[in-house]
Amino acid sequence: MNRTLRIFCAAVMLMGFAAGTNAQPADTLVVIHINDTHSHVSPYGPKNAQGVGSWGGIARAATIIGQTQAMNENTLFLHAGDLFIGDFMFNAYFGVAELQLLAQLGCDAFTLGNHEFDLTPQVLEMAIAASGHPFDFLCANMDAPHHHQLRDMVKPFTIKDVNGIKVGIFGLTTLDTNDFSLPAPAVITPFIEAAEAAVDSLRERCSVIIALSHLGLTADQELGAAVSGIDVIVGGHSHDATMTPVVVTNPMGRPTTIVQAGEFYSYVGALKLAVRPLGTEVISHQLTHIDDSVPEVPQVAAAVQMLIAGIEADPRFGPAYTEVIAEAGEDFTREFDHYSDGCKDTQLGNLVADAFRDTTQTDVALTVWGFISQGLWAGALTGADIFQTVPYGYDEASGLDYPLVTFELTGLDLITGLEVALEAAEGASMNDLWPQVSNIKVKYHPANGVGQWIWSAEVGGAPIDFGVTYTVTANLAVATLLPVIAGVQPQNVQMTGITEYEALRGYIMEHSPVMPDTVCRIEQVMPLAVASLTGVADRALLIRNEPNPFKHATGLSYALPTDGTVRLEVFTLAGHRVATLVDEWQPAGTRSVEWDAGHLPSGIYIQRLQCGDRVVSRPMTLLR
Repeated sequence: MNRTLRIFCAAVMLMGFAAGTNAQPADTLVVIHINDTHSHVSPYGPKNAQGVGSWGGIARAATIIGQTQAMNENTLFLHAGDLFIGDFMFNAYFGVAELQLLAQLGCDAFTLGNHEFDLTPQVLEMAIAASGHPFDFLCANMDAPHHHQLRDMVKPFTIKDVNGIKVGIFGLTTLDTNDFSLPAPAVITPFIEAAEAAVDSLRERCSVIIALSHLGLTADQELGAAVSGIDVIVGGHSHDATMTPVVVTNPMGRPTTIVQAGEFYSYVGALKLAVRPLGTEVISHQLTHIDDSVPEVPQVAAAVQMLIAGIEADPRFGPAYTEVIAEAGEDFTREFDHYSDGCKDTQLGNLVADAFRDTTQTDVALTVWGFISQGLWAGALTGADIFQTVPYGYDEASGLDYPLVTFELTGLDLITGLEVALEAAEGASMNDLWPQVSNIKVKYHPANGVGQWIWSAEVGGAPIDFGVTYTVTANLAVATLLPVIAGVQPQNVQMTGITEYEALRGYIMEHSPVMPDTVCRIEQVMPLAVASLTGVADRALLIRNEPNPFKHATGLSYALPTDGTVRLEVFTLAGHRVATLVDEWQPAGTRSVEWDAGHLPSGIYIQRLQCGDRVVSRPMTLLR
């Protein structure tokens, strides 16, 4: 037999052996998964005949979790992040009670979400420690070299032995954390490189590799297509309910299965896998909707009622779950698709902004879509229902959410802030940055150049006057972000002593039964044969740097409306200048300059452009 024939025969024999091996009876593994619970321990949503929320609730979810564990020999229970923020349960117990309840249900691992960093790593550390560190906390793309306690509490990955099946699980957290939460001194780094490193560490030791991801469904698909060796991505962040798993092909031609279970304990997922020597295959996936047809586990329900009683005994909160205080005449949707495609405000966004302005009697009010968590449903409303719509932030004085502030902006600053916010929102992967306004109407189209998107803008039905000073209400976070994101500096900032929840609660009670406002306040229109609004284009503007985030170097672009002396600098968040890129007279026009930050540590940096007496700033993220 010649050499070529021997090789061919050997290959055929090996193929037959491999096929026979993979055809052997498989071990099965069921991955139970939830995500984005946001402290919704108690049922929420429209009230049933007993006055109880129809959806979710950890006591109902516990029934499905327990049944799945009882019916299957080999199970893992995973949480894909964002347990913090969303209900009075967090403001009263800072996540500790929910972590302990999850431990009682057999949770094996939890990946950090962006909201776990909303109140700084110190609060996260406190919650993990106070709960007894009951399961593995994971994040493979967190860089915390100077934060030893957090680094010790959170692992990049873990290996679970499930009756002889070795399962490697690594965690990933969205890069949005760096821009919109408070992770410092930790930094969230790019996820592809972190995933590759984790898979390399797990590949030889595990039969199954799971990415426990808080990246969002779009980024999960990017991850699955870019990194070989991941069998399953259990996801969160985008609050998707994948009734049918999403499957992508990795660089080796193998499938990676992606699942996600909605939000707020409204679904429990169960992914059944066949684990064979040559690979893992999906047998089935089921998302069980958790509603009032699912019975509660009595012991868990009793624990939840005890937690509610503790909250209601606190004078800061009062009978927030049990007392009906108002009524909604219709459902208030948080979603954009209620209107035509061009309208970028929502029913709930309009309600919230109107409540702010009514409380303070300013000319206008502003918030953004990302600071509104969920809708309101027709029928009876409690304080907890209202708080769940605006739960972000933490006000130490009241124990509630973000405080409201008032400030002043010129008409030109108001238009500029809206212009930059719209440009940022159009370019973002999620809807969080869309402005939601009161007493403002804006028509825009992104077909025009930078500084020329807005074609009409009104306050109180009259065109915005660039020279007039307008009074504005917003939450403290929006007021703080305006200089960083939009290069607009609020003047005469005043604390109101009123939180978002208090303002919205009072407004709804006063207008009960409250009805949706369907006015299209922020509208993207088709290109018109008219000139764009003048004035904004007369300001110097920073265009978003590319790439962002970046590893070593990035390009900074800017537009100058007139000739003049230009100074372009880069600062740390603490205000220390780290680079002066331009300091000279330049003619009007658009130009770019590259910044090499290879010598600096990861973090958020501020680019600052000064042209004459106009100053514009934008954040950018350096990630190693």
